[in-house]
Amino acid sequence: MNCAERLVALFGSQAEVARRLRLDRAVVNYWVKSGYVAARWAMEIEHVTGGQISAAEILSEANARKPVRLKSRPDGEIFFGSTLSGSDTMDRYAPARRISSFHPPQRTLMGPGPTEIHPRVLTTMSQP
Repeated sequence: MNCAERLVALFGSQAEVARRLRLDRAVVNYWVKSGYVAARWAMEIEHVTGGQISAAEILSEANARKPVRLKSRPDGEIFFGSTLSGSDTMDRYAPARRISSFHPPQRTLMGPGPTEIHPRVLTTMSQP
């Protein structure tokens, strides 16, 4: 029995688990169907269950089901004495470094656009 099923068995129903954690029941249903609880809920669940389901169990189960991906530098750029080469930990098509994407300025920073101004105000603004 995985942690999600034990959590439901402990509280009696998915709805009760969702109520205790202040979540939507669909989230708890997803945990049961996927077979693991997301790692970010580990401490909260340990607190709510009073330690009956430990955070370490949830984290180990979540890591086994959805392991943390490691990215390293390409071969030849090893810093801090890393024992892993780049090809062992990184997909050959993945970028070697994080790509920072460009985000254009938000609309609120530029002021309202022409479609956001009421037509009466537009006619008033166009008069001399």
